[in-house]
Amino acid sequence: MGRPDADLAEVQGALKEIAAQAVRAGDIIRRLRSLAQPHVDRREPTEINVLITELTALVRSDAHAHDVQYRLELSDGLPPLEVHRTQIQHVILNLVRNAIESLPRPLTNRVRSWCALPGPATERSRYRV
Repeated sequence: MGRPDADLAEVQGALKEIAAQAVRAGDIIRRLRSLAQPHVDRREPTEINVLITELTALVRSDAHAHDVQYRLELSDGLPPLEVHRTQIQHVILNLVRNAIESLPRPLTNRVRSWCALPGPATERSRYRV
């Protein structure tokens, strides 16, 4: 910036990108701390898509580090589940991390949510993303 030929617009763009990355890093650290803290062992009504979406920053970080493209495909209208939120998030995160680490590079890793609901004997309703 002290140079007479410095491009201030380029410097401002770089500073904005640095600030955005710092915010993302802070979000990741907060989520990791949240997952590491002991929680009351109780089930609560939960939207599975919300649980998955809350893990996106952590998964994207891992995917980027392993040169894997990450894409969310979430189904609309899934019923709420009675689950231990933190336990389910740990399971989802571990499954996705294991998948990322075991795949050849580069590859797309998709996280999907879906629900199969039993209908009449001759029919099954299936919701899928």
